[in-house]
Amino acid sequence: MRRLLLLVGIGTCCVAALGSASRAAPAATADLDIEFITAGLPSTFVANTPFNLQLSVGNRGPDPTHYRVHILLPTGLHLSSPGTLKCTGTTDLTCADDTTPLGYAKDVSALFVADAVGSYTLTAQLTELTATDPNLANNQASFTLNIVAATPTPPTPPALVASRLSIKPTRPVAGHPLTVSFRITDSTSGTSVKPSSVACTANLGTRTARIVSGAAACVLHSPATAHGKNLRGTLTAKAKGVRLSKRFSIHLR
Repeated sequence: MRRLLLLVGIGTCCVAALGSASRAAPAATADLDIEFITAGLPSTFVANTPFNLQLSVGNRGPDPTHYRVHILLPTGLHLSSPGTLKCTGTTDLTCADDTTPLGYAKDVSALFVADAVGSYTLTAQLTELTATDPNLANNQASFTLNIVAATPTPPTPPALVASRLSIKPTRPVAGHPLTVSFRITDSTSGTSVKPSSVACTANLGTRTARIVSGAAACVLHSPATAHGKNLRGTLTAKAKGVRLSKRFSIHLR
């Protein structure tokens, strides 16, 4: 009788233990994904000029999980600023980590710079997952950059200005020669610039354009019959590819 009761007690204990084990929680699973956001990016980037790259991390569930981003950089591509990715390192970057619930979606970015012209491929990976990911294929993303040389900046033309027109003699007389002239100055440096060529027009008499002591000048010879008339014309000079002109109207005595 005692032996039978002992066996019954043992059977009840073992059945209870088996029932508890069958109710243990299943392992957590979470389908994470990572991708480069390429919408709006230019087709090329400029060497030695920082550019921004953005990543998106999501969790399709069903469970939450922790992750960390690693970015592998090819030779010649460097981290310029850690940004919201908070990356550290040189070629294998250790970047932002987080715990993601179901439906999680987060965009993060950092600045990079390329040393030279060429094609560079960088790879982003999700690591340190605390849940089993049933789809590891989308835990990695790659992006290829095309790096070009900077477009040379065309030289800025000199800021040349013409001085006030000089008339000599100041009270010109018909039938006698007179000279109109102006000097050219680079307003940026304040230095005087010698013209490379000079031309002039006039409505009366003859004229001769020349460069006199670094200034644009026009020597005018009006007829004696031009007394009381206005001698009109234009003096033009060219320097460093820039053309400057001054009009004149001179009353002849």
